[in-house]
Amino acid sequence: MDMACTIQPTIQPKALRSLLDQVLSGADAIVFTEGDNGRLLLDLAAGRLVEQHGRALRVAGILPGGLSLPMLIAQVAKQPYLNAQNDELLKQGFQALTVLDETCNRIVLLVSDAHALQRSAFRYIQLVCKSIANLQLVFAGRHGFLELLNAD
Repeated sequence: MDMACTIQPTIQPKALRSLLDQVLSGADAIVFTEGDNGRLLLDLAAGRLVEQHGRALRVAGILPGGLSLPMLIAQVAKQPYLNAQNDELLKQGFQALTVLDETCNRIVLLVSDAHALQRSAFRYIQLVCKSIANLQLVFAGRHGFLELLNAD
């Protein structure tokens, strides 16, 4: 990740505009602390990105135990968690994160409750980003989430 920006979602329209501007300008990663409006902000941003020919992959880590790698892949592939060990599902999730087509000009992974990402899920996202330049990331999490990003 070459470029990271930090924004505060205090005023909804301004925060949404700021977030979309950062994504559309090509920022690799955007990190912000999630307040009461964090999830709503990501939902609105996902809708706007789709309108602008982007693939917005919206995932949330609000499960007991956090967001595991199988759950991340299941959410990205828009499939139930119970199928997350299926090879075809793994392929679908990877393609959703990496393959551009005629319907989209960018792929953006929007993660709310990012502080709940398990290490395996976070490492998977890092590996995908290192191998594929198409993926942009938006993380919304509690204060202190930046320390997780900066760890090792």
